Amino acid sequence: MRINNLLTYDELFWEVPLHENVLPVVERVLDRECLLSSFCSLVLGPGQEAQPIHEDTQLIPLPRPHIPITINAIWALSDFRDDNGATRIIPASHKFDSSPEYGGDYDAVTATMPAGSVMLFDSALWHGGGANTSDTRRFAFSCAYCWGWMRQQENLQLGIPRETAARFPRRLQELCGYSVYKGQFGHINNHDPIELLGRERGKRMVWEATDVRKARMAEQG
Repeated sequence: MRINNLLTYDELFWEVPLHENVLPVVERVLDRECLLSSFCSLVLGPGQEAQPIHEDTQLIPLPRPHIPITINAIWALSDFRDDNGATRIIPASHKFDSSPEYGGDYDAVTATMPAGSVMLFDSALWHGGGANTSDTRRFAFSCAYCWGWMRQQENLQLGIPRETAARFPRRLQELCGYSVYKGQFGHINNHDPIELLGRERGKRMVWEATDVRKARMAEQG
């Protein structure tokens, strides 16, 4: 079971995508203008069967292997154990030249970790939730990030009421898509979408920056 659009439920959830031990790593792998692609809860109840091994970018028509385009952060809210559905991974599979066959049987490693831990990985890594053979639920957050030029899994601009987004910290607003990638992608009539939330825009659009440079060169010439 999963619950999407967690940012709309409580201010406590706002801290997760911005975590100081996670976001800097994501920004280093992608860049500072990355986006939050999705943020949901993952609950595996007793008797839940193992999820087929998959990778999260296999529907995107890019030849493998490719640069990381999305990064997953799986937060363990309960202990991840062999018997309660800990995520299974195929080490180094993000470097494979193909995606896994759906329903295929693979020699996976179980990513056990104590509650409070977080596992980050290139979402091209082959992975899947394990079977829960215990008598308790396994709780987790899944927080995915993508490049600023990609479409997000969750349409956060439409899914989050604007009055709610207006209360977010600015960095979270930017991660949700109230931003313009490289001053070009995502603008609204040459304006930064963050202005819709009553914020000052972060920087000039690429066209404006070009005009400013031309004007300066003319003045100097």
